Amino acid sequence: MANILKNWSLLDEEFVALVEAIQNQKIICYAELTQVNPIGKTYLDGQQFGGWLTGYRFEHSQFMSVDCAAKALGLKQQVAYQLVQSGLLETDPPSGKGVRISTDQLQQFQANYVSLAELARIRGCSSRNLLEALPTKPVTGPTVDGNRQYFYRRSEVGL
Repeated sequence: MANILKNWSLLDEEFVALVEAIQNQKIICYAELTQVNPIGKTYLDGQQFGGWLTGYRFEHSQFMSVDCAAKALGLKQQVAYQLVQSGLLETDPPSGKGVRISTDQLQQFQANYVSLAELARIRGCSSRNLLEALPTKPVTGPTVDGNRQYFYRRSEVGL
């Protein structure tokens, strides 16, 4: 917990929500039972906490970091940063808190674009076969602009 409090840059309301989530056992907290432990000496599962924080920020914040947006979209961080760099995933002007993406911008991206991997899952085929079979060109991807993952406009692939 000390690591989370020191390094995760929680907002005041996020800390309060974290304590409530621990009290309501939405996040499991571990501590040595031999003594009374201060909150900083308790242990949380990092993945469980990360998932909770991403969900909390998505539901309660109008802005999120590129890393949180990547998690919300189910993408790797590098892919999300490439989407920002290519202008497909819009951001707010930089502030003292770094690059921020609003939930509206995230929803707009999801409404306009779909990954090749998601298309392949929907259509029940392999990504490689679908890439060759689609008549439309992806807007980004390894052979288009060197980005790691292919994305298409939903309107061009019939979604």
